[in-house]
Amino acid sequence: MTYKAKVLVVEDEALLQRLLRRQLADLFLEENIFIASDYSSGLKIYESQRPDVFILDGESPCNGIEFSQKIREERGSYDGVCIYTGTLVEEAEKQGIPAYLKPLEKDDMLADIEIYLQKLESERT
Repeated sequence: MTYKAKVLVVEDEALLQRLLRRQLADLFLEENIFIASDYSSGLKIYESQRPDVFILDGESPCNGIEFSQKIREERGSYDGVCIYTGTLVEEAEKQGIPAYLKPLEKDDMLADIEIYLQKLESERT
């Protein structure tokens, strides 16, 4: 199923950007997939597009944990936020942010995103 929700991926590695875009195309309309390669670009997209789902690189320069905290300040929760990281899973989880280990847990992350999208869609109807 393809959802109308918007997703923002903040990832500095071009290969992972392309991989995630391709995989997210099964869940999201192409025009609703936004990719940023750094924190400041991601913030601009966040402010202009107001995405529903976030896939954030945990490591610098993207700094997904800091980005997640900004989202939580504005939205009141980490709903729809995922940290996709090579090293910061434990740190993210201590703060209550769902985290997935690159590249091993990608399928788990996508499955959890789909569950969130189903919930979001049922709330909107």
